[in-house]
Amino acid sequence: MNNDFLIPILRVLLLIGHAFKDNLNVRIENVITNDLESIDMYQTAFWLLFKNFNIQGYNLQIIRRAFYKNDINEVNGGIINLRIKKHSTEIESKKYESKTVLNKIRAILVSSRLNSEFIKRMTDVVLPSMRQLSKNAKVFSQCCNKLDSGLCPGYECNVYCESREGVFYETLNYNSVKNFYKSINYTPENIANFSFLNMMNSASKQYIFDRKLYFVYLFYMGLSSGLSTFILREIDEDLNELVKVLEKSLGCKIIIKQDRPNYKINIVGIGYLNKSNI
Repeated sequence: MNNDFLIPILRVLLLIGHAFKDNLNVRIENVITNDLESIDMYQTAFWLLFKNFNIQGYNLQIIRRAFYKNDINEVNGGIINLRIKKHSTEIESKKYESKTVLNKIRAILVSSRLNSEFIKRMTDVVLPSMRQLSKNAKVFSQCCNKLDSGLCPGYECNVYCESREGVFYETLNYNSVKNFYKSINYTPENIANFSFLNMMNSASKQYIFDRKLYFVYLFYMGLSSGLSTFILREIDEDLNELVKVLEKSLGCKIIIKQDRPNYKINIVGIGYLNKSNI
């Protein structure tokens, strides 16, 4: 199956897996690290979100990594294993009404079929920048060269800053820089630098969590029991369309109000309960 379909399927499973009748244990093959998606950031961003909503029982294991091969989408696809337990309790409503305080910043650096120099070059750029932002800064690296890697070489930089309520993040690899930043050289240094700058740009534009996670937070708030609230800096057409889709598909009520200089979103959840698990 084409990776353009695999990534959305994974996102859907992460969204609704807790509502299945039975526990889920699925092995997904031919998953490729593409332009802007990262399985590592799913593990970080989604798991913090699950913790906030008191949803447990998700496990995502990266068995083998794969990158695009230069300009040709010929790969020995990566493999992941996803396990999800049934969830029967109501999802708690949440209120995020004050600006989040970032308490740590992390980088996850990954390479496949390459020597450790690529990891080191990214580390030398991103770690000093991270330490300027916070003393609580760490870099985690994974150099895959054996059974945990596909045939195609590649490298990736994930940078995220985390608070108690949410996370802001950015993922870049050599392929995404080549496609979206054509005016620069797609070196490890540039990938690390742009990952950090884009993450900071994301954090400066919103209050609570990354806008890339709006659909997930709104989805769970729509399923929750009671009234959920969060503030944000700006509203765009994508968010308005997302609100329409969720109201129609879930039956929840979402109200956007201007609360100068910000916006406030109120979500009246439907109180969903997976009765098949009781």
